[in-house]
Amino acid sequence: MDSIKIIFGLFVMSLFVTPIVRADEDILPQKQELIKELLLVADIRNTTEKNMATAYEQLQNTTLPQMIDTALKQQYGSKSIAEIPQEKRDALINNFSMRAVEKIRKAVSEKIDVVGITEGILFNLYGKYFNEKELQTIIDFYRSPIGIKAVSLMPQISAEAMKASGEATNKVMIDVYMTTMKEEMANLFEELFPSESEDE
Repeated sequence: MDSIKIIFGLFVMSLFVTPIVRADEDILPQKQELIKELLLVADIRNTTEKNMATAYEQLQNTTLPQMIDTALKQQYGSKSIAEIPQEKRDALINNFSMRAVEKIRKAVSEKIDVVGITEGILFNLYGKYFNEKELQTIIDFYRSPIGIKAVSLMPQISAEAMKASGEATNKVMIDVYMTTMKEEMANLFEELFPSESEDE
């Protein structure tokens, strides 16, 4: 079961480790105000919050159950797992996923401000790649009817894209991920603790 804990820990870390970026103080004040306005009209805060909610939902309902099911089969064998009634197995895995994701959500919210980090990163990137005239053009677009529609639909588009992508790739990606980690962890342990036969 220790290998499952290691793999799960690495997976969760890969989801949420994000570099903290502060707003660049070298950006001129007038340009800073334009970027702040752009982040506001593009509704970055709301979109980020909804994207996070969608990511947690997919983790709970799809990714994590598939990952745990694959890990259990690798740890105990498909035959042994198949002896547990499907309904019972699904219920236990789903309850585990619900508890785990709620703990992850709470821990992440206590340790990092995902929305603030996202805004800070975008602030710097907009400052890096766009001049004041270009920023104003983008703002004007987001204030136009089609821009308002784009902003309002962005969370829904992101959610649907994330769901479709997960459905299309999750099973294969998790199988490959778990198999690779199992093989490489075994190789690492062998390198760290060579067998006695090799020592001789």
